[in-house]
Amino acid sequence: MTEPTYLVLLALADEPRHGYGIVQEVRALSDGDVRLGAGTLYGVLDRLVAAGQIAPDHEEVVDGRLRRYYRITESGSAAAAVETERLAALARRARRVLAPRPALGNA
Repeated sequence: MTEPTYLVLLALADEPRHGYGIVQEVRALSDGDVRLGAGTLYGVLDRLVAAGQIAPDHEEVVDGRLRRYYRITESGSAAAAVETERLAALARRARRVLAPRPALGNA
């Protein structure tokens, strides 16, 4: 799973959001490190809808512009949970590999 895909799933984990709301939440979740462009966002949304991991929730018109909201599905929640566990396991392995090792003596 790509980082943008994972972050979009996380952005939808607590409530439905429209495109710009997803972009803002992804930025917050990544401490500003990930800034989704429109092309990336809508590509991810299309793939997640096709995979059944998110679904359109509702639409509304605000200031003459249509906002389409998306919600995470059970499949999407499960995929995010699996990816979270995979990343946690990877981080544990990385900490072991990067842990300082005792210096070998010159015997």
